Amino acid sequence: MKRAMLLVGTLVFGMLLCQTLNAGDEKKDKVHEVGKGLSIKGKLSADVKNITYKVKLQEGKTYVIDMLSPDQMALDPYLYLKDAGGKLLAEDDDGGEGLNSKIVFECKKSGTYQIIASSFQESGIGDYTLEVAEKK
Repeated sequence: MKRAMLLVGTLVFGMLLCQTLNAGDEKKDKVHEVGKGLSIKGKLSADVKNITYKVKLQEGKTYVIDMLSPDQMALDPYLYLKDAGGKLLAEDDDGGEGLNSKIVFECKKSGTYQIIASSFQESGIGDYTLEVAEKK
C-alpha cells in the first residue's frame, strides 16, 4: 500500500513539474506587442535569476522600458535589451527612480527584441513590473 501511494505521489509530482515547465516554455516563446503600452508583472527568486521577454518594436519609434519594484532594496532591478540574435544593445542598473531600471531605446530596425528582467549581480529577489511604452 505504501509503495502504491509513493508511486502515485511521484506520478502526480512529475505531472505537475511537466505542466510547470510547459507553462514556462509558452511564456518564453510568446512575443508581446507594445501597442499603447505593455505592463507585465513578474518575480525573481533564488531559483529564477532573470526572465526574458520577447517584444515587437518598430523602426523609427523610441521606447521607454522600465523595471519597477515595490521593494527596490531587496530586488535592485537590472535590465538588458538584446536584438533577436542576442546582441546586447543596452543595459541599465539605476536609471529609473531610486534603484529602478530604465532604458530609452530608439529602434532603428523593426523586429523582435529581447528584454531581460534581472537584478544587480543576479542577487536580488522580489516582485517587479516590466513596462514598455512608446516615448511621447
